[in-house]
Amino acid sequence: MENILLLISTYSIYILLPLMIVEGPIVTIIASFLISSGVLPVSIILIYILALLGNILGDINYYAIGRFGREKFIKKYGKYIGLHEERVEYIENHYKNNLLKTFLFAKVTEAPIIPTLVAAGIARVDFKKFLGLSATVETFKVLIIVIIGYYFGRFYVIINSYFKNTVFAMGVTLIILILLFVAYKNLKRKDL
Repeated sequence: MENILLLISTYSIYILLPLMIVEGPIVTIIASFLISSGVLPVSIILIYILALLGNILGDINYYAIGRFGREKFIKKYGKYIGLHEERVEYIENHYKNNLLKTFLFAKVTEAPIIPTLVAAGIARVDFKKFLGLSATVETFKVLIIVIIGYYFGRFYVIINSYFKNTVFAMGVTLIILILLFVAYKNLKRKDL
């Protein structure tokens, strides 16, 4: 166990950033939780910066897949998923008219985020606008996730200590009750 903790504490930046690019929110919550528990000896600010960078880089990756894979993907696989030229034109118009709403909805709900980011690339949304939106939304979203992970970790440590004390007290009480019951039964037998 000590070797694993040493590995995480020594190489945490190199391990966490790639994981945050792939699955930012979950890794961010876990890392924040580990910091508050004292397992991960790095700054919470570093986790925030890594998570912010990881989420933005992840968004850029999905955008790039749509942007640079557009022609090949649509020609090769578009017919299988209903993505033909008219649909692409519709997506482009939708993003021109509703970029902010679509992006915010996807980022807040998390459900359609990957298709939304790829579609933004397919629609050839201006990269500077895309990057600005991603950075703005992620700044606040990552902050909330870090706070949740960190304070949940703190509450977990507190709750866990109370839980251990409660379980110990219940165990001692149970043993005392069993001893009293056995003593009562023995005294009752002697009276007979």
